[in-house]
Amino acid sequence: MSAQASETNALWRSRRRSHRFLDASGFMERDIIYLRGFDENSFDLAMNMGCLHMLVDDEQRARHISRVFDLLRPGGYFIVDHCASEWGKGFFSIPDYAEVAADLVPGRVISRKIRVANGEKNVGLEVLPFVERPGDALTEEISRHGFSLVNSTHTDTEAFGASTMLLFQKPESGN
Repeated sequence: MSAQASETNALWRSRRRSHRFLDASGFMERDIIYLRGFDENSFDLAMNMGCLHMLVDDEQRARHISRVFDLLRPGGYFIVDHCASEWGKGFFSIPDYAEVAADLVPGRVISRKIRVANGEKNVGLEVLPFVERPGDALTEEISRHGFSLVNSTHTDTEAFGASTMLLFQKPESGN
């Protein structure tokens, strides 16, 4: 399955599963760097969960963070969950981290566990480029774009492994 087909499938599944809880029309495909098609000051909340660490180019990261700042209303919040260290460790999809840690190099293919309708299976997936950034460095990076840190916590989940979850706020004045 191509990356685009996989993304479309993921959006379809998200829409289908979320209809009981929210308006599923809110799931949209956009270029994560530019977030085109939205007016400035349109949102009260933006979330970047496991995506920013996949932007390895500093200029692209800066564009994304600046664009999120522009899209948030004054006083709006930005939640970021970003890989802090040992990308892949603790992931559900990489149960044998110690065995594959040396192979977690962009371009290499590793066995990843995925959930399917009748259980789980292993598939070979290419390791994509990623950035690990500890909490202090990530806070400084995002704060440069006008955000103020509200809260920071270290997380360790099967979805994101060892990561830093940060809550930022756009100043009320809209700087």
